[in-house]
Amino acid sequence: MTMTMTTTTSLAQCLHISALHARIRFALDDDLGTYHGLSYADYRLLSALAQCGESPMAMADLAPCLGVPLSAVVRQILPLEKTGLVQRQGADGAPGRGTVRLRPAARQVLVNATETAQDVCRRLALPDLGCGMAASAAA
Repeated sequence: MTMTMTTTTSLAQCLHISALHARIRFALDDDLGTYHGLSYADYRLLSALAQCGESPMAMADLAPCLGVPLSAVVRQILPLEKTGLVQRQGADGAPGRGTVRLRPAARQVLVNATETAQDVCRRLALPDLGCGMAASAAA
């Protein structure tokens, strides 16, 4: 089997992006967990909910936003609900079909966690991937 230069370059880029993503997740999981008791996935979920303001968000809408199945969202919300960061309102007879919203305590946690996440991302000194995102994130 012969690989073309384009295929090799594309594969190398995908592997590079995957390695960067793993490095970012590891660093964010470490610091967010140490200082705020959150995983990077928890931070992403809380950030998505914060964009809704005071309005609840359907768990079914949250799943594609986070890039995970609905069952994963439900599993992730349960511990956040127990710690008082989110409030879940279930639909009758359908555990994953309800809504979820941030509780007031989560807003301050999210502000503090965002500062930590920004510090982590600055420390990582990510390369510019040609889409302008690294340059704007560093600003």
